[in-house]
Amino acid sequence: MKHRFTVEYEIDCPVAIAVAVYLDAEHYVFLHKKYSDTYEVLSYEPATRKIFIRESWALLGLRIGQTCMTEYVPPGEFLNYDIEPFPRWLPSIHHVMKTTTRLVYTEIPERNSTWSMLEIELDLPFWLWPVRGWIQ
Repeated sequence: MKHRFTVEYEIDCPVAIAVAVYLDAEHYVFLHKKYSDTYEVLSYEPATRKIFIRESWALLGLRIGQTCMTEYVPPGEFLNYDIEPFPRWLPSIHHVMKTTTRLVYTEIPERNSTWSMLEIELDLPFWLWPVRGWIQ
């Protein structure tokens, strides 16, 4: 069962800067340190603009997290998919639910800023459907 929702907001910078910051892997740890303290680029395919990443954090002495394929579609679109738990054997919501995201940056010329639209799709098993709002 697919649950879709969108998160939209304005960023106070031009699209080119928003894209450059997103493409800079170090931004993730800086902006999202509360959630993840390590962001690693495991592989990069220049021809397809695909980046395979792992983000992780420490919990009870164990390093846990997730891997994900991130794809850049010029001029201002990013796709995230194939999210898997890390380590793979660790029980995770990603074993029973698939998540894909599409982030689109659009220029707002009159304010020299960027409109950010993040579309999220959760492919949930039927038994998680009643708690989709909490998962969201």
